[in-house]
Amino acid sequence: MKNLIIAALIFSALLITTATLAKASTKVMWGKTKLRKGQIDKVTVLCTTQLYQKDHEGILRHSHWPIGGEEFRVYSFSGHDGGYYEGGGSLYIKKSTVLKYETPSKFKIALLKNNTVDEKSSLPKTKNERLPVAEDMSNAPISNGQTSPISNEFTDK
Repeated sequence: MKNLIIAALIFSALLITTATLAKASTKVMWGKTKLRKGQIDKVTVLCTTQLYQKDHEGILRHSHWPIGGEEFRVYSFSGHDGGYYEGGGSLYIKKSTVLKYETPSKFKIALLKNNTVDEKSSLPKTKNERLPVAEDMSNAPISNGQTSPISNEFTDK
């Protein structure tokens, strides 16, 4: 009976660990923050600036002073009064030179869209990724558009 209880506990621990690892593999990190669906960009605070929060009346009020190095997700941009980046949770940060504005790479967007980091087929293709290769390279084109046979010294004939 004691062995059965120990086996059940070990099995449960393995299930919990496997579920946790599966969840962790879908996390797409971008700098210090996790990239999330709906996020369009991020801003990094270069030096101390003001962060605002919209109250129940829709008025922006000072929330706190983020320090240099902090990163905030951006979900939208408002052009009102010089521009504000909307960071979710009714938080806003005023557009200024003390912010570094960044957009996610196509690679990160593809990972997030497909909700996996292991699926190679989901990665964006580069221009040179799939070059056609002739099976017989003896008549392969050379730089001037002509073809040139391979020298006989390199063949088995």
